[in-house]
Amino acid sequence: MSDLSIEALRTENMRLREENKRLTTQARVFETEVNDLKTLDTHAEWQRLDKLLAEAEAAASMVSYLRPEVLAFALLMEQQLRANDHKPGWKNDAPVVLMDRLHEEAAELHEALKQGDYREHIALEAADVANFAMMIADVCGCLGEKP
Repeated sequence: MSDLSIEALRTENMRLREENKRLTTQARVFETEVNDLKTLDTHAEWQRLDKLLAEAEAAASMVSYLRPEVLAFALLMEQQLRANDHKPGWKNDAPVVLMDRLHEEAAELHEALKQGDYREHIALEAADVANFAMMIADVCGCLGEKP
């Protein structure tokens, strides 16, 4: 055999090894997915997944329905709520207590506006005010079932 054909065989052997690695990895992924499907608790689990998918599609539809400013502000509100996840929450607070906190947050927003604070600070304070308004509506049962 010539050196050229040996080199060609080596190259083909390397290519086949790489292809084998790729296919082995892909087979492991498929095996994991099949095992995950096997663990699904038959019809009830499929129904649950269908419901979750429908909810996700409805949420996606709602997101496209919202004004860009409303969506951006809602995301900012959620960011502020998540930053305070270490706190107990508002579900057991009285509306009047939450209203007091809303006034405190409104005063902070007013101060930030008077001082000409940077836009991000004003936005965060505005989101805090909105979050307390949302909490009041929530504990009063205006956003769904009462806690």
